[in-house]
Amino acid sequence: MFWDFASPEGRTTIAAPVFFRFQNVKEGTITQVAANTVYLEKRVEGGKDWQFHLVPLFSYGEDPEGYFWNFLFGMAGYQREGSFSRIRALWIPITVRGTAPTANASAPPDGAAHF
Repeated sequence: MFWDFASPEGRTTIAAPVFFRFQNVKEGTITQVAANTVYLEKRVEGGKDWQFHLVPLFSYGEDPEGYFWNFLFGMAGYQREGSFSRIRALWIPITVRGTAPTANASAPPDGAAHF
C-alpha cells in the first residue's frame, strides 16, 4: 500500500509496512521510519536537532549545542552539550565534565528523546 499526501502544512508518505514519513512544514519537523531505522529532525534556535536510530543497536544525534551516541538503548553511550559531557556504562549516567545544562521548556527531560 502506498499513500502520499501533501498540503501547505506538511506531507505524509506511507509505503506500508516498511516506510512512513511525516513532515510538518509549519513546525519544521520530520519523522521517518524505514524498517528498523528511525530519523527525527526539528528546527531549533541556531540550526537543527536531528537523531538517527538503528533499533535496537545504535543511536546518534546532533544539535547546535552538542551531540550524543548510544549503544543498545544506552547500555554504553556519550553525550556532550557545550562544556558538559556524560558517559553511560551499563545504563548508569556518569558526568565526566561540567554541570548538567538547564532544561528549557522545549527540551525533553534527560534521555527522553534518546534511545
